[in-house]
Amino acid sequence: MIVEMFSVPLGIVDGYFTKHNELKKFMYDVVDRYQPDHRWEFGGGGIENYFNPPGYLDDDPTLYDSLFLIDEPILKEFNAWCVEQIDFFVSNTLEYLNPKGGMILDCWGNRCTEEGAYVVPHIHTNCIVSATYNLNFDPAQHACLEFINPLNQGGTAPMIEMASVENNQFNALNLTTRAKEGDFLMWPSYLKHGYGASQIHEPYKNNIDRFTLAMNYMPKQVTSSRYAFKVSPPDPDAIRWEEGAAYLEDDYERHKKASTGHPIRPGELPR
Repeated sequence: MIVEMFSVPLGIVDGYFTKHNELKKFMYDVVDRYQPDHRWEFGGGGIENYFNPPGYLDDDPTLYDSLFLIDEPILKEFNAWCVEQIDFFVSNTLEYLNPKGGMILDCWGNRCTEEGAYVVPHIHTNCIVSATYNLNFDPAQHACLEFINPLNQGGTAPMIEMASVENNQFNALNLTTRAKEGDFLMWPSYLKHGYGASQIHEPYKNNIDRFTLAMNYMPKQVTSSRYAFKVSPPDPDAIRWEEGAAYLEDDYERHKKASTGHPIRPGELPR
């Protein structure tokens, strides 16, 4: 008898958000209008993040930005749809006690604009589920997400690698998804993931760049066997706005404004 132990689920919602085309058009309009205030390049170039200040802005860890700060009906509907999918994943697949449901802590755009650009494997912290929505995605030329086996500690600890007859759930070091445009992928946030080089030619013509929306999720109430604690996003009244940049009020005096990127006030769209 063989017993499978400690399986890690990947949830895939196979089908468009009902207003996919409207969301797609809205996002291309938004990122074109927001450049460069909310755009950061990652790696060696070709990867652009929108509404997601990079971690190297350590001089201002309170800098707060998220796509869902924009007060637009299409984003509110998309936010609610994403929460509904992840709530189901948490309660019915992971089978965690989640009586209050959850919320998206932050959401940002990830745009691959150059042939050969890639995202190195990484994890997301301070959340239990991470997800990505394939906004503009063609499997024929865009790299799919790749997940690293969490039992594979290569690079941080000695290991022996053996050739396998066929990859399976017991020996695979990584797994590459087979996704398409409109798919919504969900996984435990500790799972390391990234994607390889995309074969993109003239990406800015006809919007053929790889464009996804990434996000992190937390339950509104984390319940253990003996206690529970509540989680809440920053209170808009506790966010201090200074020249268009957002800071958490309690920490503002200890940090100076970041040198690049200017998060928006809720409801504010660029002109």
